[in-house]
Amino acid sequence: MQKNILIIQTSLNKNSKTWIVCEKILEIWKKMWLSIEILDLRNYKLEMCDWRKIEEYNEDMNRIKSILEKLDRCILAYPIYNYSFSWVCKNFIDIFSHYINWKRCWIIQNSYSSRSFSDWFWELSKILSLHDKIPIVLPLIHTCNEDFNWNELVWEKSLEKIKELLFNINQ
Repeated sequence: MQKNILIIQTSLNKNSKTWIVCEKILEIWKKMWLSIEILDLRNYKLEMCDWRKIEEYNEDMNRIKSILEKLDRCILAYPIYNYSFSWVCKNFIDIFSHYINWKRCWIIQNSYSSRSFSDWFWELSKILSLHDKIPIVLPLIHTCNEDFNWNELVWEKSLEKIKELLFNINQ
């Protein structure tokens, strides 16, 4: 039975390397004849979490909720800024984590350099597993600028981990 799988892309940068990794996943996934979609938050008018009911947020926020209610599994892709996940990612979790409760989730993070990698993955894992019950599944994929040749992901280890992730996510 095919799963409804969604990549949640949380970088708002128009030249996002996080987006490039998501596109690579989509490209490889389609070669496997499977269906996956990307929820690109750059395409939505996002509001800040202030603990209103979801119905009180704008139309785009309610569209995101409708998309999330249908997913079986997800990949959360986010940039690392100043050694932490972005405010967009945290805001997304604060508003929408309830809608991915008990759904298996894989993590992709992208940073400026390999030295920017930190233990924030574990911090995010705690937030997801304690705030709501969102199980994080390995492998974690971490990319950085050194893994790209212009706007193409070229580092073989990242590509191997993406293939491993894609194999596991549909199981």
